[in-house]
Amino acid sequence: MANPTVEGLQKIRDLGRLEKHSAAQHSLGFHTNIAINASYSHSKPLKSLKTVIFQAVKEVIQQHAILGVIPVNEDKPDPYFGRLSQFDLRDVVRFVTREQTRDTTSGSDPELDAVLEHEHNINFKQRYGELPFWRLVILQDLPLDQISPCQFVACFFVHHAIGDGLSGMAFHRSFLAALVELEKRETSLDTVQDDGSCVIVPPEKVLIPNLEVLHPLPISISFLLSTLWNELVPRWSSRVWTGLNITTDAAYRKTRFRSFFVPAALTTGLTALARANETTLTGAIEAILSFTVFANLPAEFNVLKVAGPISLRPILPDVDIDSIGTWTNSYVQEHYRPEISSLDGSTVYLWNEARNVRSTIKAELAKKGTNIRTGLLKFTGDTHKFFEKSIGGARGASIELSNLGVFQPPEMADAPEWKVDRVLFSQAGNVIGSPLQVMLATGGDGCLNVGFSWLEGIVESRWSEKVMSDFKENIEHMAQS
Repeated sequence: MANPTVEGLQKIRDLGRLEKHSAAQHSLGFHTNIAINASYSHSKPLKSLKTVIFQAVKEVIQQHAILGVIPVNEDKPDPYFGRLSQFDLRDVVRFVTREQTRDTTSGSDPELDAVLEHEHNINFKQRYGELPFWRLVILQDLPLDQISPCQFVACFFVHHAIGDGLSGMAFHRSFLAALVELEKRETSLDTVQDDGSCVIVPPEKVLIPNLEVLHPLPISISFLLSTLWNELVPRWSSRVWTGLNITTDAAYRKTRFRSFFVPAALTTGLTALARANETTLTGAIEAILSFTVFANLPAEFNVLKVAGPISLRPILPDVDIDSIGTWTNSYVQEHYRPEISSLDGSTVYLWNEARNVRSTIKAELAKKGTNIRTGLLKFTGDTHKFFEKSIGGARGASIELSNLGVFQPPEMADAPEWKVDRVLFSQAGNVIGSPLQVMLATGGDGCLNVGFSWLEGIVESRWSEKVMSDFKENIEHMAQS
């Protein structure tokens, strides 16, 4: 089926304003996919890993009806979800075997980065109407011997209209629970039978309502006018760095991705240091990141605007950490160039900036959905045309910083043979938004994992990699201090 029609797909519900935001970008040909990537291990080698994973994924799909739908009419004012009649699991789950043995002591994983970069450049519309707007890539470790434990990274890619970053965490919670439950039902995972069917019929469950149904998102006239004024008349006279202007040129569409991890001891140390300075890990990381970017920019740029998502799940009914959907707001923090260029000499500056970030996020959370940026999307009208108008203009922020926090495994009575260690957040480069995206997540091993995404040409890869290298050094230096 080349194109889904209203007759061919069951119309579910309006996408809602926030989801329209992502759908409109995708309709312009922009890749709006994110991925949550978790490292799984089982205490024993498994001969039938593929069968086990397929069976577990089938159970996850039955739990989350959103995994069986796709956005329709993305380029029109009234997009909606359409439920697929069926799809083949072999087309959405792919297995890749590492070419080299993974170095678990290294601070990076080049093979995983290469897989993520490749997948983030693949559009979900390649088989539109046949496949869902998510896929799973299993990166398997090389089998060392017959007694080695089973290890792999499950990379869950999803269109942003289907789910946000925390939805990726929810997927892995469900996937881990399904693996554990499957083992409880069988005498051995190697005896799990392939039922011969890879064709999935999505469950006809009611989807969780969209954000505007769950919350009124009230906007006051004063907030609306002040927002318009700030957009038209910026407060600063200095130059804000936002990379190259927004463009539809296909030469600037290639996503680049790199990552590193901070050892658990240093992650714990930096978190404790942040608390001692009356801020959070997110605040500390944002301050160090801004300091690092300033050090790699010409002196003419004096301001950085960092935007970060804030989950609205805590204030919404029928939504929790196990839900898959898109329910986010955002904050924006301005950072001004420090007077001192050395890290050790800028300690006061860094902790002041970190506390400012904490205060900004705290203030946004206190609004509980009133006068927030997401609520303003109702005034954009046709979001497809809204984004078309932004092409050629400057970007609204310098950096997007997202922190998913610590992965919380599902509650399981027994100590399972399955474990999730590192968790890495990645996403496609943003054609409309910030030129540099930095993603944070902490896995079950206590390590902070950091991902960097950008579009080749919007910023130079050599520059991005230098920023990432300096950032890693600065984090470690601060944590050890």
